[in-house]
Amino acid sequence: QLSASVRLNKTYSGTTPAEARAQWYKDHKEYHNAHTANYYQENKATLQAQHRDYYQKNKERLREKVDCECGLQYARAHRARHMKTKYHIYFFGGMYIVCQTSNTQQLLRRHPSF
Repeated sequence: QLSASVRLNKTYSGTTPAEARAQWYKDHKEYHNAHTANYYQENKATLQAQHRDYYQKNKERLREKVDCECGLQYARAHRARHMKTKYHIYFFGGMYIVCQTSNTQQLLRRHPSF
């Protein structure tokens, strides 16, 4: 019986371990999603308690304001949300950005504050 890493490398030979792992997740997406959902349901109370404890211990750090290079401030807990905003993307993306609206592409004009 081969170990999991040997089987993975044999199946996806010629790739790095990270590429092989990524390809495995793509090939077995339904299995992975079902397994993750099942694990969450079985351990729901424990996971919720861990998340609640983490938030309580790090509340101040998560709420502190961070100055972004685009000129706005965001709470540390909302970094990912800020990075996806049109304002932030536009600031680093150049003069115009393209956005999809109802199957048409529309150029957004420069923000007036620039």
